[in-house]
Amino acid sequence: MDDDGSVTTRRNFLTGCCVAMGAVAVGATAFPAISALRVASDLVFGKTEQEVDLSAIQPGEMKVVGLSLKRVTLIGTDDLVVPVMVLHRKPEWVRQMEEVKYGLKEPVEAVERYINPEWFVARAFCTHLGCTPNIIDESATPVNIVCPCHGGRFDTLGRVISGPPPSNLFLLPYRFVSENRINLFVSSPKDITATKVSDFQKA
Repeated sequence: MDDDGSVTTRRNFLTGCCVAMGAVAVGATAFPAISALRVASDLVFGKTEQEVDLSAIQPGEMKVVGLSLKRVTLIGTDDLVVPVMVLHRKPEWVRQMEEVKYGLKEPVEAVERYINPEWFVARAFCTHLGCTPNIIDESATPVNIVCPCHGGRFDTLGRVISGPPPSNLFLLPYRFVSENRINLFVSSPKDITATKVSDFQKA
C-alpha cells in the first residue's frame, strides 16, 4: 500500500514536472506572437508634434531628444518616448560623403536622407537590437556613427556600412519652422519607420 502510494506520488510528481516544462515551452513559443500583437497595438496613437531648438548644437555634435507619443495598448493608454538623434554635420563631412566611394548594405541616395544637408534627423534606434548609436568616429572614412552595443557602423546619414544592423536607421518626420528650429511630427505608425524624406515631405 505504501509502495503503491509512493509510486503514485512519484508518478504524479514527474507528470507535474512534464506539464510545467511543457507550459514553459508553449509560453516561450507563444511569447513572440503575443509580443508582436502587443507591438502592433502599441503603434496606435494620435498626432504628436514637438519643436527642437538647433541653435546650441555645434557642427560635429549630436543631440538625442525624447519624442513623447501617446500610445494605445491592449491594457490601456500610456506614453512611449522615442529617442531621436539630431546631428549637425560638418561641411567636410558632407563633402567627404560626396567624394568617397564606399559600400552600403541598403543603398539609398544621399539626397533622400535629409532636407538640409547640414542636418541629419532620425530615430536613435539601431536596427540590430534597438540600442542608441551615439558615438561619432571621425577617424573613419567616411565619418561613422557607431552603435556601442555590437559595433554597427552607419554613415552620417544613417546608412548602414558594416556590422550586424540589417538596415539603415529609420528617419522621423520633421520640418524646418525657422533657420534654427525644427518641428518633429508623427501622425501614424508608418511615420516612425520612414526610410526617405520623400516618405513624409508631402505631409
